[in-house]
Amino acid sequence: MNQRDPGQEPQEWPARLRDMIAAYFNDTALLASLIRDGAAIDASDPDGRTPLMYSIFGVAPGAMEFLLKKGADAKKASASGWTAWMFASGTDLREGYLELTGK
Repeated sequence: MNQRDPGQEPQEWPARLRDMIAAYFNDTALLASLIRDGAAIDASDPDGRTPLMYSIFGVAPGAMEFLLKKGADAKKASASGWTAWMFASGTDLREGYLELTGK
């Protein structure tokens, strides 16, 4: 049986972590570069959270707008069942999110 060390993340996780960090810190230039280089815009962390969700956690309106305009899935849910809207609804990004998604 092929078991992996529980402390070891899959090889692609470090690459996805860059996406999350760029979104959290509102680094749209890095996000653009990562997407141009093939990063999946809706990649998720082990808890199912996407770069769009991280942009909301970081209260990063530029990254949130960039990701939504590039086609990030606003309806994708995390492992706990929360969508980006559910996270955004309790933040200062609420109005911008509504405008960008047409909700």
